[in-house]
Amino acid sequence: MNSKIMSFMDTMLSEVEKGHFLSKEHIIVDLIKALEKQWVRDYTWVEIKIDISHSVIFKLPEDALKVIFDNLILNSIQNNDDKNHLFIYIKAKLNSDFLEIDYSDDGKGLNKKYITRPDKILEVHETSRSDGHGLGMWIVNNTIIMSGGVINKIEGKDGFRVNFSIGRMFR
Repeated sequence: MNSKIMSFMDTMLSEVEKGHFLSKEHIIVDLIKALEKQWVRDYTWVEIKIDISHSVIFKLPEDALKVIFDNLILNSIQNNDDKNHLFIYIKAKLNSDFLEIDYSDDGKGLNKKYITRPDKILEVHETSRSDGHGLGMWIVNNTIIMSGGVINKIEGKDGFRVNFSIGRMFR
């Protein structure tokens, strides 16, 4: 467990560079594929499928997507650590002035306490895990809000799914 934590922290810290916080145009699939390589390298039982056209170009800080997806993927892994294979699916498309993203996994889904009110997982320190801190989805939500975006839908039956839009308000 310590080696997994150290690997995760090394990955996170190596990515923190001043240039990553500047908003510029990115080919979104390239940013997501770079994240995929890191996660699949560290967690061989995780498979990530990316469905994003190379024509999807969007202006945002590189770290915005890293923050969002590192937290989503880590949540998927931690909530399904008893599985021997986890499939994660990421789809993105341009929708007017927004980058619309669908993220899902084939894990166990939301804890039953969130099924009737899935938006509760966005609250600070909200967790169903005894060793969880409840910051991951709160960080995801706040990063999306900072962009001028919104979480459109959260589902937790037959796996976990979140659909959200990232806006162009990053400076």
